[in-house]
Amino acid sequence: MAGDGAWVAAVSCALAVWLRLRPRVIHNRLPSARADDVQTDDCARERQDSPADVLQTMLILRLLRVALTQGSSIPAACEVVGAAVGGGVGTAVARVGNMMQRGVTWSDAWHIAEHEQSDHGTQIGSNSIASNHGINPTDANTTTVLAYIAVIRSALEPSWKHGDAPGIQLESTVEQLDRDARSAIERDAAKLSVKLLLPTGLCFLPAFIMIGVIPSIISFVM
Repeated sequence: MAGDGAWVAAVSCALAVWLRLRPRVIHNRLPSARADDVQTDDCARERQDSPADVLQTMLILRLLRVALTQGSSIPAACEVVGAAVGGGVGTAVARVGNMMQRGVTWSDAWHIAEHEQSDHGTQIGSNSIASNHGINPTDANTTTVLAYIAVIRSALEPSWKHGDAPGIQLESTVEQLDRDARSAIERDAAKLSVKLLLPTGLCFLPAFIMIGVIPSIISFVM
């Protein structure tokens, strides 16, 4: 028994030493982001064609505010933030930042980015018309993208042209977009309640007649 115990103890010690000294292979839980990693054309196109919404624009504005507060220039912040967020608005903002860093003027950069987004929406819309028998659902999205691009441009323009602090203007723009979005939701909810009133009334009216009116008539007759 003593020999068996010593043998088990020796094996356990050897196993513990091996586990302690063996090389460990640690796998990252998240894939590493290398500079040579390039997105495929399909993924980039899918991000660019994603529908624009107010939340995406608010995210871009908040990220721009953080980048500019940390000392980044407006062109560099636009390029990095726009590329990170993606979508039609993000692609246009990144394009503006890239052109401005190459020496394009403020107005020309924004006009070129807006024109490219308009042409991109027109190209997609023509394909959509062919597949949907004349229905073009991309027109509204293109108009929305151009409107949000104009909002971001207006928020950054005082800082670029007059040297104003960008944080206050960007934050006030975010608050205005939030108020407008809430107002739109409340208007849609009010319209929905009106539209549901008639079907609800038509459903309750037969039940009221069957349960309330007809028994009363029968009781009077009898």
